[in-house]
Amino acid sequence: MSKRRHSRHLVIILDLLSLMLTGLLLQGCGPSEIEFAVKHLRDQTGEQITETVSYEQYPGLDNSKGTAPLQVQIEFKRNFRHQIIERMTNTQVSGQRVQEKIVELYKLPPNDPEGTVQKALCPLNVVIPAGQKGKITVEWTERWAEGVINEGREGTGNRLGTYTVFLGYIEPCSLVKQDNVN
Repeated sequence: MSKRRHSRHLVIILDLLSLMLTGLLLQGCGPSEIEFAVKHLRDQTGEQITETVSYEQYPGLDNSKGTAPLQVQIEFKRNFRHQIIERMTNTQVSGQRVQEKIVELYKLPPNDPEGTVQKALCPLNVVIPAGQKGKITVEWTERWAEGVINEGREGTGNRLGTYTVFLGYIEPCSLVKQDNVN
């Protein structure tokens, strides 16, 4: 390799090293994120949703031909997705980092906390009298958590924002009404 070609390669390598070093120095000079903590304040109930199932949708609730009371176990299911709502008052904290800490605190699915479908279950035992058909109404109650995002590792500093998290439904659901018809 000629001396000229060798020195040109050396100049290019030195230029690349210089650019990399400058980039590293600039990263360290930018605005840095501050330490923060998420703190749970309270659990909150939300909307109440009723769901009705009758002997028409679930034949097991039909005891019209029975001569004795019929005990039926029925399981209600409800799909949901977690929801995280952040209200930040400080731009030095990344929304992604806040979400990661909320996910950790409430043990939500780490990879896609708001996209992963969850399932709430509600097994119930009901008794349908002999010669009758049943119609069951249950109530699902939303479960929310509220908290604050505070400055400092322990969260004892200034308030940086607040958050609300939809955690699902109170399980099991509540039996609201049972109608028995002939």
